[in-house]
Amino acid sequence: MRVACLLLLLLGGHPVHAACEIEPGHSLPKLSTAAARVRDAFYIAECARAGGTLIDSTDPTLKGRLQPPHGMILPKRRAEFALFGGIGIHYGSQPNLDELPPVILAFVLDARSSVQNVMVLEGSGNKRYDAAVVEFLRHVRWKTPATLDGTPIPVLAYFRYSIKIYGPD
Repeated sequence: MRVACLLLLLLGGHPVHAACEIEPGHSLPKLSTAAARVRDAFYIAECARAGGTLIDSTDPTLKGRLQPPHGMILPKRRAEFALFGGIGIHYGSQPNLDELPPVILAFVLDARSSVQNVMVLEGSGNKRYDAAVVEFLRHVRWKTPATLDGTPIPVLAYFRYSIKIYGPD
């Protein structure tokens, strides 16, 4: 009983399902050790929340059976988004964007093609910029959901955003 309670406490009160086990090699993109730990904890918590049905979109054992979502639909222009390169920046002054490393996110895409939860795995070093990328992704949808054997399913997916600034030639 103590082990079960400790395990529930470590996972934020969510019971662990056998289907929510982490198997090495299923996660792409390649992540630092610290980012992989964040990703694993996020996956376990979200999988438990989904009743053990969450599938990692990078699982190589599902090749040919798992179809990724298609047709990204970007958020409509809103007053609160000052779009810069497709990203909603929510503050007045832009950071020095050409010096920021990419932001790598993991997110849950439900069976209706809506983003349900987002976690920064590797940030840019600028928290406000990272938050803007997260906010942008929360408003993205897809025309078709991920499917497993033709059935829409929730998946853990990844999003990498980087800024490329091109100067005059």
